[in-house]
Order: sequence, then C-alpha cells, then structure tokens
Amino acid sequence: MPRLGLLVGVLVFVTSCKTLQEADAAMQAWTREHLHPDEDEDPVAQSSQEVPDADPSATPVASGAAPADSAGGVSPGEAPPEPSPSTDAARGAAADALFESGHEAMSKGDYDTACARFAESNRLDPAVGSLLNLAACEEKRGRLATSWQLFKRVMSDLPPGDDRYPIAQRRASALRPRVPHVTLKLASDAPKQTTVTYGPMVFGQASFEVPLPFDPGEHKLVVGAPEREPRSYTVVLSEGETKLLTVGPGDPK
Repeated sequence: MPRLGLLVGVLVFVTSCKTLQEADAAMQAWTREHLHPDEDEDPVAQSSQEVPDADPSATPVASGAAPADSAGGVSPGEAPPEPSPSTDAARGAAADALFESGHEAMSKGDYDTACARFAESNRLDPAVGSLLNLAACEEKRGRLATSWQLFKRVMSDLPPGDDRYPIAQRRASALRPRVPHVTLKLASDAPKQTTVTYGPMVFGQASFEVPLPFDPGEHKLVVGAPEREPRSYTVVLSEGETKLLTVGPGDPK
C-alpha cells in the first residue's frame, strides 16, 4: 500500500508537467529515489560480490575438490593417479627394512645373512648406525680385520661427543691385537715391477715389508710381473698371527 500511494503521488506530479520531456525526467528522478536506494553504495564493495559469467568450455568443479590439471586432466569418473615415491624415499625405506631384517638375523645367530643385510642397507642409504652394526656383525663371524677397519671408519665419521664414538673406539682397540698380519717380501730375483693381487686389491712395491692386516683363515694371492707368468701363493692365518711371505712371479713367458 505505501508503494501504491507513492505511485498515485508521482502520477499527480507527472501530470502537472508541461511537456513530455519534463514528465520523463520527473519519472526517472522518482525511480532513482524510491526504487534504487542502494545505487550510491561503494562500487568496490559491489564488484567484490559480482560473479563472472561462466565459461561454457570450462569443466565444472565440485565444492572442495581440486581442479584437474589443464595439461593432463583427469577424465570424469576416473581416479587421479597415485603419486610415485621419490627415489630417495624409496631408497631410505628399503634401507630401513634391510636394517631391521639384519637385526633379526643377527639375533638368531645367522651372521652371514645379517652382515649382508647391514651392508646392503648402508649401500642404499649410508649411515653410521648401519656401519656400526656391520662392524659388530663382522666380528661375530670372525672377520676381525674387516670389523676393525669398520669400527675405525665409524670413529672417523662421528664427532668425539657422539655417544657411539667411545663404543667404536673400545671395540677397535680390543680388536687390534687379534687381527692377523702378512708381511710381503719380494724375492731377490723378482723384478721391481712385481705386484701381488688379492681379490680386487693390487699391492705394489710400496706395500712390501709392511705388515698388512688380513682376516683369519685361508687366503690366495697371485704374484705377477711384466713378461712373467703369474704365480699363486696360499697363506693360512690364525687370530693374532703375523707371517712373513716371500713372493716372486713365475717363469719368463
């Protein structure tokens, strides 16, 4: 009813105008005043509430869902691909599993398996803890020189304040007198270029006359020189033993 009264009033006002232009201007003024009271609001505030026209080519996105990648979107109804783990994370997880498996094998007295697991764990993800356990494992299976070297390596990798440093230091000190040694001596008729091969290691002239640490047990060494046939030597070592081995290559080729 108030709106009806206003309309009646404006009709009376418009009919009092002399020309059609005056009536039209009066009608527009009344409309702005009474039917659009919010037109003078802050234009920035108004624009913040506006919703742009939807792009007919755009894919609708449900509330709370992430839009598909424009370079490789997911088809409707298709599950997104699982993220592949990084190489570092996968390597670390494998190393942890091998480390735990090594502990289980060691608790059962299976030192060969335990040492292999600790070594593989450290290869995948080098860590002092793996080396420390590998050193203890190698000692258990009688590879004293190997264990001694590993404990010394742990000491070099740890700061003196680390709680594991004195453990490695004590174990290395206790192992040292138990490690067998071989002193290689070059035969008087052997060439100076003579070398001694032990597995992947090759001992040259500087290695002669020096006690070299070996694990207890039987070891095969191959001696060679230019234009000479190779000659093999076998040495058997007991714990704490030191042997002198005179070596030379075989006959001329």
